[in-house]
Amino acid sequence: MQAVVDAAAAGDTQPGIKEDPTEHFDAEEFEDSMKTLSGRFSEFMVALSGASPAYDSGRSLLGQSLHLIQVRRPGGVRDRLM
Repeated sequence: MQAVVDAAAAGDTQPGIKEDPTEHFDAEEFEDSMKTLSGRFSEFMVALSGASPAYDSGRSLLGQSLHLIQVRRPGGVRDRLM
């Protein structure tokens, strides 16, 4: 669970991501944000399928996706997921 929380929180600290409106459904960039989310879902499914699922990658992609759709409450995404 901590890997999911860390990946979600990283979206507000990583250069290039924290300023990107498509990573936050901001600035009316809804179509591009949906494309990003859809792409992550596809990557998530690939990571977890097959004979050797990549659970670490799956957790990271899940956290990134939760951040993108802004799963949070006033205390921030970490409070919501913990």
